Amino acid sequence: MNRLTSRHLIEKLTSDQAARVERLDRPPSLAVILPMGETGVHAASEKYVLRKTAHARQVGVDARVFSITQPEIPSTMARLQSQALSGLMLQLPLPNPDETDRLCSLIPEKLDVDGLRPDSPFDTPTAKAMMAMAEETGIEMSDQRIVVVGACSRVAGASLARILQREDLDPILIDPRLPKQYSLKHELAKATLVFSSVGKPGLIAADMLPKHPVTLVDAGVKIVEGKAHGDLESAIFDLERDDVSATPPIGAVGPLTVTELIGNVIDNAEETQATAA
Repeated sequence: MNRLTSRHLIEKLTSDQAARVERLDRPPSLAVILPMGETGVHAASEKYVLRKTAHARQVGVDARVFSITQPEIPSTMARLQSQALSGLMLQLPLPNPDETDRLCSLIPEKLDVDGLRPDSPFDTPTAKAMMAMAEETGIEMSDQRIVVVGACSRVAGASLARILQREDLDPILIDPRLPKQYSLKHELAKATLVFSSVGKPGLIAADMLPKHPVTLVDAGVKIVEGKAHGDLESAIFDLERDDVSATPPIGAVGPLTVTELIGNVIDNAEETQATAA
Protein backbone atom coordinates (compact mmCIF):
# COMPACT_ATOMS: atom_id res chain seq x y z
CA MET A 1 0.00 0.00 0.00
CA ASN A 2 1.34 3.40 -0.99
CA ARG A 3 0.82 6.33 1.42
CA LEU A 4 0.30 9.61 -0.38
CA THR A 5 1.58 12.61 1.58
CA SER A 6 1.73 16.26 0.60
CA ARG A 7 5.06 17.46 2.02
CA HIS A 8 6.97 17.70 -1.27
CA LEU A 9 4.02 19.28 -3.09
CA ILE A 10 3.62 21.88 -0.32
CA GLU A 11 7.33 22.73 -0.53
CA LYS A 12 7.03 23.25 -4.29
CA LEU A 13 3.87 25.37 -4.03
CA THR A 14 5.25 27.43 -1.13
CA SER A 15 8.33 28.39 -3.15
CA ASP A 16 6.13 29.30 -6.11
CA GLN A 17 3.77 31.37 -3.95
CA ALA A 18 6.62 33.36 -2.38
CA ALA A 19 7.96 34.18 -5.85
CA ARG A 20 4.52 35.31 -7.03
CA VAL A 21 4.08 37.62 -4.02
CA GLU A 22 7.51 39.15 -4.72
CA ARG A 23 6.31 40.14 -8.18
CA LEU A 24 3.26 42.03 -6.85
CA ASP A 25 3.28 45.80 -6.28
CA ARG A 26 1.98 45.29 -2.74
CA PRO A 27 1.60 42.24 -0.49
CA PRO A 28 -1.79 40.48 -0.56
CA SER A 29 -3.90 40.95 2.56
CA LEU A 30 -6.06 38.29 4.24
CA ALA A 31 -8.52 38.90 7.10
CA VAL A 32 -9.62 35.87 9.11
CA ILE A 33 -12.63 35.99 11.43
CA LEU A 34 -12.32 33.49 14.29
CA PRO A 35 -15.67 33.20 16.12
CA MET A 36 -15.75 32.94 19.92
CA GLY A 37 -18.42 31.06 21.84
CA GLU A 38 -19.36 31.27 25.52
CA THR A 39 -16.30 29.24 26.50
CA GLY A 40 -13.93 31.04 24.15
CA VAL A 41 -12.47 30.05 20.80
CA HIS A 42 -12.96 26.54 19.38
CA ALA A 43 -9.58 24.89 20.04
CA ALA A 44 -9.31 23.07 16.71
CA SER A 45 -10.35 26.20 14.81
CA GLU A 46 -7.76 28.30 16.59
CA LYS A 47 -5.05 25.79 15.75
CA TYR A 48 -6.10 25.69 12.11
CA VAL A 49 -6.16 29.49 11.86
CA LEU A 50 -2.64 29.64 13.28
CA ARG A 51 -1.48 27.31 10.50
CA LYS A 52 -3.15 29.48 7.86
CA THR A 53 -1.64 32.73 9.12
CA ALA A 54 1.79 31.13 9.57
CA HIS A 55 1.84 29.92 5.95
CA ALA A 56 0.52 33.26 4.73
CA ARG A 57 3.33 35.16 6.44
CA GLN A 58 5.89 32.63 5.25
CA VAL A 59 5.16 33.55 1.64
CA GLY A 60 4.70 37.29 2.27
CA VAL A 61 0.92 37.59 2.65
CA ASP A 62 -0.32 39.99 5.34
CA ALA A 63 -2.71 37.95 7.52
CA ARG A 64 -4.76 39.35 10.38
CA VAL A 65 -7.05 37.46 12.76
CA PHE A 66 -10.15 38.93 14.39
CA SER A 67 -11.36 36.89 17.38
CA ILE A 68 -14.93 38.09 17.96
CA THR A 69 -18.31 36.81 19.13
CA GLN A 70 -20.81 35.58 16.58
CA PRO A 71 -23.14 38.62 16.95
CA GLU A 72 -20.18 40.87 16.10
CA ILE A 73 -19.46 39.15 12.79
CA PRO A 74 -21.80 41.20 10.52
CA SER A 75 -20.48 44.59 11.66
CA THR A 76 -16.86 43.39 11.53
CA MET A 77 -17.32 42.09 8.00
CA ALA A 78 -18.90 45.38 6.93
CA ARG A 79 -15.95 47.32 8.35
CA LEU A 80 -13.36 45.05 6.75
CA GLN A 81 -14.92 45.38 3.30
CA SER A 82 -13.79 49.00 3.16
CA GLN A 83 -10.16 47.90 3.42
CA ALA A 84 -7.91 46.78 0.57
CA LEU A 85 -8.21 43.04 1.10
CA SER A 86 -7.29 40.12 -1.14
CA GLY A 87 -9.37 37.71 0.93
CA LEU A 88 -11.87 37.56 3.79
CA MET A 89 -12.65 34.26 5.45
CA LEU A 90 -14.89 33.06 8.24
CA GLN A 91 -13.49 30.12 10.18
CA LEU A 92 -16.05 27.36 10.67
CA PRO A 93 -17.74 25.84 12.62
CA LEU A 94 -19.70 28.65 14.22
CA PRO A 95 -20.84 28.48 17.86
CA ASN A 96 -24.38 28.62 16.44
CA PRO A 97 -24.15 26.67 13.16
CA ASP A 98 -27.74 27.59 12.21
CA GLU A 99 -26.40 30.96 11.05
CA THR A 100 -23.71 29.52 8.80
CA ASP A 101 -25.44 30.22 5.47
CA ARG A 102 -26.49 33.74 6.48
CA LEU A 103 -23.07 34.79 7.73
CA CYS A 104 -21.19 33.20 4.83
CA SER A 105 -23.42 35.18 2.46
CA LEU A 106 -22.08 38.40 4.00
CA ILE A 107 -18.60 37.69 2.64
CA PRO A 108 -18.20 39.68 -0.59
CA GLU A 109 -18.12 37.33 -3.55
CA LYS A 110 -14.78 38.71 -4.79
CA LEU A 111 -13.17 38.11 -1.35
CA ASP A 112 -14.57 34.63 -0.67
CA VAL A 113 -11.21 32.84 -0.98
CA ASP A 114 -12.54 29.92 1.09
CA GLY A 115 -15.26 29.28 -1.49
CA LEU A 116 -18.06 29.18 1.08
CA ARG A 117 -20.65 31.06 -0.97
CA PRO A 118 -22.58 29.07 -3.62
CA ASP A 119 -21.64 31.77 -6.15
CA SER A 120 -18.01 32.08 -5.10
CA PRO A 121 -15.55 32.50 -7.97
CA PHE A 122 -13.08 30.37 -5.99
CA ASP A 123 -12.91 26.60 -5.68
CA THR A 124 -12.69 25.59 -2.03
CA PRO A 125 -9.12 25.00 -0.82
CA THR A 126 -10.03 21.47 0.33
CA ALA A 127 -11.37 20.53 -3.10
CA LYS A 128 -8.26 21.98 -4.77
CA ALA A 129 -6.05 20.06 -2.36
CA MET A 130 -7.86 16.79 -3.08
CA MET A 131 -7.52 17.36 -6.82
CA ALA A 132 -3.84 18.25 -6.47
CA MET A 133 -3.13 15.09 -4.46
CA ALA A 134 -4.66 12.96 -7.21
CA GLU A 135 -2.83 14.78 -10.02
CA GLU A 136 0.47 14.55 -8.14
CA THR A 137 0.36 10.76 -8.48
CA GLY A 138 0.73 11.17 -12.24
CA ILE A 139 -2.46 9.30 -13.14
CA GLU A 140 -4.28 10.38 -16.28
CA MET A 141 -7.55 11.82 -14.96
CA SER A 142 -9.47 11.24 -18.18
CA ASP A 143 -8.77 7.51 -17.93
CA GLN A 144 -10.22 7.15 -14.42
CA ARG A 145 -13.58 5.92 -13.20
CA ILE A 146 -14.06 8.58 -10.54
CA VAL A 147 -16.30 8.35 -7.48
CA VAL A 148 -16.92 11.34 -5.19
CA VAL A 149 -18.27 10.29 -1.77
CA GLY A 150 -19.90 13.15 0.12
CA ALA A 151 -20.61 15.09 -3.05
CA CYS A 152 -22.72 17.76 -1.30
CA SER A 153 -20.12 18.68 1.31
CA ARG A 154 -19.81 22.49 1.48
CA VAL A 155 -16.04 22.59 1.91
CA ALA A 156 -15.06 19.72 -0.35
CA GLY A 157 -17.37 17.44 -2.31
CA ALA A 158 -19.61 19.98 -4.03
CA SER A 159 -16.69 22.14 -5.14
CA LEU A 160 -14.67 19.11 -6.21
CA ALA A 161 -17.56 17.87 -8.34
CA ARG A 162 -17.63 21.23 -10.13
CA ILE A 163 -13.87 21.09 -10.76
CA LEU A 164 -14.15 17.61 -12.26
CA GLN A 165 -17.14 18.49 -14.41
CA ARG A 166 -15.41 21.67 -15.59
CA GLU A 167 -12.61 19.45 -16.88
CA ASP A 168 -15.15 17.37 -18.82
CA LEU A 169 -14.87 14.46 -16.40
CA ASP A 170 -17.97 12.53 -15.40
CA PRO A 171 -17.69 11.46 -11.75
CA ILE A 172 -20.17 9.27 -9.92
CA LEU A 173 -21.55 11.50 -7.14
CA ILE A 174 -22.60 9.77 -3.93
CA ASP A 175 -24.46 11.68 -1.22
CA PRO A 176 -27.78 11.07 0.61
CA ARG A 177 -28.85 14.64 -0.30
CA LEU A 178 -28.75 13.92 -4.04
CA PRO A 179 -31.89 12.76 -5.92
CA LYS A 180 -30.05 9.93 -7.67
CA GLN A 181 -28.69 7.36 -5.24
CA TYR A 182 -25.83 4.92 -5.84
CA SER A 183 -24.65 1.97 -3.81
CA LEU A 184 -21.32 2.91 -2.22
CA LYS A 185 -20.05 -0.66 -2.18
CA HIS A 186 -21.13 -1.31 -5.76
CA GLU A 187 -19.51 1.86 -7.13
CA LEU A 188 -16.28 1.40 -5.16
CA ALA A 189 -15.88 -2.04 -6.72
CA LYS A 190 -15.65 -0.37 -10.15
CA ALA A 191 -13.75 2.81 -9.20
CA THR A 192 -10.14 3.62 -10.04
CA LEU A 193 -10.09 7.02 -8.26
CA VAL A 194 -12.08 7.76 -5.11
CA PHE A 195 -12.49 11.12 -3.35
CA SER A 196 -14.19 11.09 0.06
CA SER A 197 -15.07 13.96 2.40
CA VAL A 198 -17.89 12.69 4.63
CA GLY A 199 -16.20 12.79 8.02
CA LYS A 200 -17.42 9.33 9.05
CA PRO A 201 -14.49 7.26 10.38
CA GLY A 202 -14.06 3.93 8.58
CA LEU A 203 -16.83 4.61 6.06
CA ILE A 204 -14.78 2.97 3.30
CA ALA A 205 -13.67 -0.45 4.51
CA ALA A 206 -10.72 -2.41 3.18
CA ASP A 207 -12.98 -5.20 1.90
CA MET A 208 -14.91 -2.67 -0.22
CA LEU A 209 -11.93 -1.83 -2.41
CA PRO A 210 -11.78 -3.10 -6.00
CA LYS A 211 -9.46 -5.89 -7.09
CA HIS A 212 -7.85 -3.58 -9.66
CA PRO A 213 -5.56 -0.57 -8.98
CA VAL A 214 -7.20 2.32 -7.11
CA THR A 215 -6.22 5.72 -5.72
CA LEU A 216 -8.03 6.98 -2.61
CA VAL A 217 -8.02 10.65 -1.57
CA ASP A 218 -9.58 11.22 1.84
CA ALA A 219 -10.55 14.63 3.27
CA GLY A 220 -13.15 13.32 5.71
CA VAL A 221 -10.99 13.66 8.80
CA LYS A 222 -12.64 13.64 12.22
CA ILE A 223 -10.98 13.85 15.64
CA VAL A 224 -12.17 11.12 18.00
CA GLU A 225 -10.71 11.05 21.51
CA GLY A 226 -7.79 13.18 20.39
CA LYS A 227 -6.90 11.01 17.39
CA ALA A 228 -7.48 11.80 13.73
CA HIS A 229 -9.61 9.32 11.79
CA GLY A 230 -10.50 9.47 8.11
CA ASP A 231 -13.28 8.05 5.97
CA LEU A 232 -10.83 5.31 5.03
CA GLU A 233 -10.76 2.38 7.42
CA SER A 234 -7.34 2.14 9.12
CA ALA A 235 -7.01 -1.47 7.88
CA ILE A 236 -6.55 -0.09 4.35
CA PHE A 237 -3.10 1.17 5.36
CA ASP A 238 -2.09 -2.35 6.42
CA LEU A 239 -2.93 -3.92 3.07
CA GLU A 240 -0.10 -5.70 1.29
CA ARG A 241 -1.07 -4.36 -2.12
CA ASP A 242 1.17 -2.27 -4.34
CA ASP A 243 -1.76 -1.24 -6.52
CA VAL A 244 -3.55 0.73 -3.75
CA SER A 245 -2.54 4.33 -3.03
CA ALA A 246 -4.23 6.36 -0.28
CA THR A 247 -3.92 9.59 1.69
CA PRO A 248 -3.61 9.12 5.48
CA PRO A 249 -5.65 11.36 7.83
CA ILE A 250 -2.52 13.29 8.83
CA GLY A 251 0.06 14.84 6.51
CA ALA A 252 -1.89 14.79 3.27
CA VAL A 253 -5.00 16.79 2.30
CA GLY A 254 -5.19 18.85 5.51
CA PRO A 255 -1.83 20.67 5.29
CA LEU A 256 -2.22 21.12 1.54
CA THR A 257 -5.60 22.81 2.09
CA VAL A 258 -3.82 25.62 3.96
CA THR A 259 -1.44 26.09 1.03
CA GLU A 260 -4.30 26.13 -1.47
CA LEU A 261 -6.17 28.76 0.57
CA ILE A 262 -3.22 31.13 0.40
CA GLY A 263 -2.96 30.30 -3.30
CA ASN A 264 -6.51 31.65 -3.73
CA VAL A 265 -5.52 34.84 -1.88
CA ILE A 266 -2.54 35.36 -4.18
CA ASP A 267 -4.66 34.57 -7.27
CA ASN A 268 -7.06 37.32 -6.20
CA ALA A 269 -4.27 39.83 -5.57
CA GLU A 270 -2.77 39.11 -9.00
CA GLU A 271 -6.13 39.57 -10.70
CA THR A 272 -6.79 42.82 -8.83
CA GLN A 273 -3.41 44.21 -9.86
CA ALA A 274 -3.89 43.14 -13.48
CA THR A 275 -7.35 44.75 -13.62
CA ALA A 276 -6.03 48.01 -12.19
CA ALA A 277 -3.15 48.19 -14.66
